[in-house]
Amino acid sequence: MSTATPPRIRGVFSCEDTGYVGFGGTKRKIGRNFHVYAEEQDDGRILVQSLNSGMAPSGPQEIMSREELLSKFLPEPELYLNQVLPLMEKVESHVERGDRHRAKGESYSAEFEYRSALDLAEDHVRAVFGLGLVYLDRGDATSGTQVFKRLVGLRAAFEARHKHLFNEFGIKLRKCGLFAEALEYYSRAREFSGDDENLTYNIGRAWFEKGDAARARKLLLQALEMRPDFPECREFLAVVEHTLSPRPGARVRHRGETGREDAGRSGGQ
Repeated sequence: MSTATPPRIRGVFSCEDTGYVGFGGTKRKIGRNFHVYAEEQDDGRILVQSLNSGMAPSGPQEIMSREELLSKFLPEPELYLNQVLPLMEKVESHVERGDRHRAKGESYSAEFEYRSALDLAEDHVRAVFGLGLVYLDRGDATSGTQVFKRLVGLRAAFEARHKHLFNEFGIKLRKCGLFAEALEYYSRAREFSGDDENLTYNIGRAWFEKGDAARARKLLLQALEMRPDFPECREFLAVVEHTLSPRPGARVRHRGETGREDAGRSGGQ
């Protein structure tokens, strides 16, 4: 006899939190309700995030099991369907319009849409990335650096589902000459999402352009150990080695000269 799989959890839940107000003889115990948004992932983990005053998911995410969530929280389906879901859909529509404008090179329209999304959900990862990419596309290093500082504090920014975005953002930081920021950003990516050959390759590129060819060579060799069949890395390694020990009259070409200088655009970094 087969057991039916329970439906995937996605919705708003509430819990009563106990605290104290006042001092001395006026101190008293109070209870207050707080709400969270919970969404079950493909691997069975449930990501739980508090709702802000505007009833949008915001702030750091916590991982819970189904049993833990249901033992501590009560479902609030009407609140989810009537308030939270419509707000989340509105945020997503702003972000999607921002992405379309950015793809067309419509920088200021894209900025407006990303800012509109962030007015509703201040930690929406795709909106933060989109805003940062708009600034870096415009060469606005000051604003791009401010978004970088915001991103490195968001663990969710380095989850696998956002990998193409943090790849692109790290590359843009480097191309804008923000090498220290790019290296710190890549360090956070390693901390949260682990290491891979594309990330190691791009860290090597950042060190090379920062002026440390020896460190770049070491990282590129590490990337090739992870993936021997990595043509961009092997070709750029030849450039680095030529820099370290140039041969008279030699000129090394690499894919950067034909527009394919970065790894991670389609698979990871």
